[in-house]
Amino acid sequence: MHGRRKHTQGARVFAGVAFITVGVLFLLKNMGLLGNFELWRFWPVVLILAGIGNLGRPFDFKKIIHFIFFTGTGTVLLLKNIGIIVITYRQLWPFILIFGGIAIVIHTVFGKSAKNISEASVDFNVVMGGGEFQNNSKELSGGKISVIMGGVELDLRKSEMMGNEITIDVFAMWGGISMRVPEEWDVNMDGSPLLGGMENKTRFAGTKKSEKNKILNITGMVIMGGVEVKN
Repeated sequence: MHGRRKHTQGARVFAGVAFITVGVLFLLKNMGLLGNFELWRFWPVVLILAGIGNLGRPFDFKKIIHFIFFTGTGTVLLLKNIGIIVITYRQLWPFILIFGGIAIVIHTVFGKSAKNISEASVDFNVVMGGGEFQNNSKELSGGKISVIMGGVELDLRKSEMMGNEITIDVFAMWGGISMRVPEEWDVNMDGSPLLGGMENKTRFAGTKKSEKNKILNITGMVIMGGVEVKN
């Protein structure tokens, strides 16, 4: 649990530093302090940072593929934009197809399916990806979901809490998280959306809580994305 919390905090620190850096650069540009410096040339840095961000995840083949693909592609595009190498997009796109094919093969052969899971703790770290998942655990204890430029749809309607109250911490940047929960669960949402939203669309949202109901607390941060909970 400590490791998952540390990773989520790291993702938030990363997002905060990225926003601060971009904001400072645009401020300096608008004040005329950067001369003819063209910020758009450095957009591939986003791909490089996304690849490096995978290094904080538990070891698996997808992590390595994501790191190589995003960091490699971002580095080549960055070098092209600043004039260090000369390569056309016509020459570049076949390599993207090759890397994509390798990723599919490795994930199919060595990866493990996570469509239906029964783990007690929710744990998703998604960068430019995602999927639909169902957790059927009878001892659900909470967890965390981190999404950057991707999406996760999690169905908890067949799961049961270990106790009477659990917390799922979320972080979504340029992405979305959608959860389905049992009707007998009360949902409390306490997050920090920035140019995004967190919505409780459960059937009895806003009504008087029952002391017999289980309680799901949703905490975290949303930046230019969305989190939705429904039945």
